[in-house]
Amino acid sequence: MKKLLFLLALAAMVSCQQKTKDATAEGAAKDSTEAKLDPALGALQTKTFEGVLPAQGKGLRYTLTVKIQEKSDNGTYELLKTYIEGYEGKDLTYAQNGTVKTIHGTKADKNAIVWELTPEKNSEISYYQVENDKVIMLSQKMNKTPDWKKYVLSLKK
Repeated sequence: MKKLLFLLALAAMVSCQQKTKDATAEGAAKDSTEAKLDPALGALQTKTFEGVLPAQGKGLRYTLTVKIQEKSDNGTYELLKTYIEGYEGKDLTYAQNGTVKTIHGTKADKNAIVWELTPEKNSEISYYQVENDKVIMLSQKMNKTPDWKKYVLSLKK
């Protein structure tokens, strides 16, 4: 029991340090994104999507912020994953930053627009299909899962 409590406390400390490091990385990513703006590609578009996805416990709140110039297919993102009441009844948040690449068309839908999110750190690339004011989390093969309606993030207004 003591070992379990120690491991949980250690995980909480690591997550706090990770958030601080990621917040610093976010500031650096923001600075580098703004420094790389090309006036010919139009204004920087920032969109934030949110949703609660199925997970152990009360769920996993995703907050995805994407920054892409209006005439570009590439940009940056920040993804916050919050385990709702994940540690001793308190929310536990992990931050991830990286680059966004827009893919036009998939095997299942030639008209689909998909964002490929590549994290800065060692983590798996993820895919989100853009549909109006929603994004849908896709499988690694860029397909909707059978229960895809549980994996939808809505545009925050």
